[in-house]
Amino acid sequence: MWQALMGNLLVVSLVFATWAHIQRAIENRPRLTRLAVLGITMGCGATISILFGISTPSGIIVDLRTPLLAIASFFGGPVGALSSLAIAGSFRLAMGGAGATGGIIGMLITSGLGLGAYFLCNRGRPDWWRALIFSVIVAPTPILILMAAPKATASLLQFGVPLWLLNVAVTFGASCLTLIEMHRGHERRLLRAALQQAPDFLYVKNAHHQFVAVNEAVASFNGFREGAEMLGKTDLDLTTPERAAMLMDLEQKVMRSGIEMRNLEEHLVDTAGEQHWFSTSKTPIRDADGEVIGITGVTKDISEFKRLEAELVASRNQLSYVLTEMSDGLALFDQNGVLVFHNQRYHEAFPLTAHVRVPGSHLRDILRAVVETGEQRDIPLGGEDAWIERTTGTLKISGDQEVNLADGRWMQIRSRPTSDGWVVVVISDVTTIKQAAVSLLGLTDELKLLATTDSLTGLLNRRGFDEALDIELARSARDHTPISLLLVDVDRFKSYNDLYGHPAGDDCLRRLSACIRTVVRRPGDAIARYGGEEFVIILPNTGEDGAFTVAEQLRTSLRDLAIPHGGSEKQVVTVSIGLASYTGHETRRRSSELIVRADEALYTAKEAGRDRATGWRAKHPVNERLAAGR
Repeated sequence: MWQALMGNLLVVSLVFATWAHIQRAIENRPRLTRLAVLGITMGCGATISILFGISTPSGIIVDLRTPLLAIASFFGGPVGALSSLAIAGSFRLAMGGAGATGGIIGMLITSGLGLGAYFLCNRGRPDWWRALIFSVIVAPTPILILMAAPKATASLLQFGVPLWLLNVAVTFGASCLTLIEMHRGHERRLLRAALQQAPDFLYVKNAHHQFVAVNEAVASFNGFREGAEMLGKTDLDLTTPERAAMLMDLEQKVMRSGIEMRNLEEHLVDTAGEQHWFSTSKTPIRDADGEVIGITGVTKDISEFKRLEAELVASRNQLSYVLTEMSDGLALFDQNGVLVFHNQRYHEAFPLTAHVRVPGSHLRDILRAVVETGEQRDIPLGGEDAWIERTTGTLKISGDQEVNLADGRWMQIRSRPTSDGWVVVVISDVTTIKQAAVSLLGLTDELKLLATTDSLTGLLNRRGFDEALDIELARSARDHTPISLLLVDVDRFKSYNDLYGHPAGDDCLRRLSACIRTVVRRPGDAIARYGGEEFVIILPNTGEDGAFTVAEQLRTSLRDLAIPHGGSEKQVVTVSIGLASYTGHETRRRSSELIVRADEALYTAKEAGRDRATGWRAKHPVNERLAAGR
């Protein structure tokens, strides 16, 4: 009995040894193919095990088919189970006998348990402990068949324990071998896929420079569909004789010296005319005795890197040129306020502190040098330390400021913090702009003066008068002070022009304006040529009595000049003056109303015989209505 079981064990061992060789041969085939071959191999092994089995008196054949069928279903899933059952089951049915039904049932139970374990163990990927548990569970299947068979007590006592032990040992041993081969096969497939699919050129050469292994990248670059087509070839078959000789010489040096070669760069042009850059490293391969038997090489396409490197160099040169030639100074401070970079313009902008404005200097030290050298104006005396700390603290705040240097130049300093805490500082010389601004401001004031000045007399013109009157009225209303207005008109001026001519008339107006200036001398008073021969005088903080005094002084001063006027009944140039006032208690003050009142007073003075000053009085109904309307 033991001899028969040992013979059966030998058959099972041969089957698993055969499967190990078959598994390596088909490991690159599709998964379904591998599972089907597993089932067929185990099914054939189970058939052979049945042939070498022991027949019991009850017709049951005792053998080691269970481990084979269990392995087929446990690792092969439905495909492996069906393939093995089809072969072994068909053979057992063909043999017939009283135990055929029990044998088929045992096969089905074994395959069913294997399929259950297959799905429980992540589709045939168990660990060692699960394989052991499965072996213990599936091993009693033949014993259960013996127990169910009639008159099988003697057979059960004879074969039960040995058969169970052998089934456990064989199933577990076969599971362990299968797991080992699965792991090894997975690793081999992974390494082979990595070799074949790597983007770099990977290859192995023997001592005669012949390719013995290449990946897909090497084959494709050299115009071959598969790597196998390159096996046995040398560089003489692939490139020019000169380059092939150079490569072989380098490989000989590597193999003779035993020292690897790293990062050899080559510039090649392919058949399409495109330029490529490659970096190659080659390492000697040694056998178990330490003898160099070949080389392994890795070649990387660095064309894109070379292109980017060239662009980087060009960009760096352009940036360097721009920084050197730009008219502004540029400085870069790190998060701690330390100067890390500056261009030449920045260095030249501050000659007195240029020795401190170098990479590695802190802004605080630079500002201290500014104070010591007096390079910048307007630094508060006695508050230098506070100014240094305040300026250092504002470095990381985006802003613009203008500083006046001791040599008269103006610099605009613009600070722009970056997202990582660094600060870019741009220095611009705005001296010319500042000078132009001062000139423009002076020109603006001059134009403003021209726009509000009468060209003939040098007094304010109508526009200047309107602005001055509005300002003084607003001030008097705010301060509750009186204000008066004198409207002066030259008597019989048309006759003067007709008699003496317009140039003499212009000279007369100039003499009159000079006379007014001698009388009206307070800084707050304003004199304007209102139009033609009319003049107007604004007297702030002056009531009606004061205004009459000024008017009389003006009238008598002009008569004292005794400017001849043959067309006037007075025989000299005289003026009529109308005056109007607001008292300090009046809150409603309007320029148009004050002008109308002075004009009405002037009209009254002319009606009264000219050469006199008259104040406004609301005596007539018309005047009263005008006053009420205003």
